[in-house]
Amino acid sequence: MQSETEKALREILGEGFDGLNENLRAGMLGCRPETIGKSHEKLIELGLKPEKIASQAHLPGRDPETIRRKYQFPRRFFSKETICSFPQLLGNAGETVQSPVQLLHDLGIDYDKYPYAYTTQKCKRKKIAALARARLGSDRELSEKAKEIIRKGQTSFQ
Repeated sequence: MQSETEKALREILGEGFDGLNENLRAGMLGCRPETIGKSHEKLIELGLKPEKIASQAHLPGRDPETIRRKYQFPRRFFSKETICSFPQLLGNAGETVQSPVQLLHDLGIDYDKYPYAYTTQKCKRKKIAALARARLGSDRELSEKAKEIIRKGQTSFQ
């Protein structure tokens, strides 16, 4: 027999519920159905489409106030449309978004065009390095530009 929480999740996530990994599923089943419903409403209110919500299954398990705060921070850098297209931005800590934004900005790269660069540390480094190489050309030019940025950063902290 399905719990109320599972029913709420199946209604929101559809077939995606069956594809959740065990840890995420267990965590989500520990949420209150009311929280899931309110969070889903908040995500819709922010402009996310149901399929985008289903693609980020952890979001309906978050507190609606947390979702609101997690939306406000990336909104400083990205348009509403970008956030709605890349809902994974709502799952990131502020530092996870801000540090690559600053780096891409310093390299002269329009960070708004590359929201997928804001993922795990390992993936983020690879993506930003590829963007920087494409923008700046050779590894030597990139190395010089990186050294210049680091020097600027060190002097601003002194």
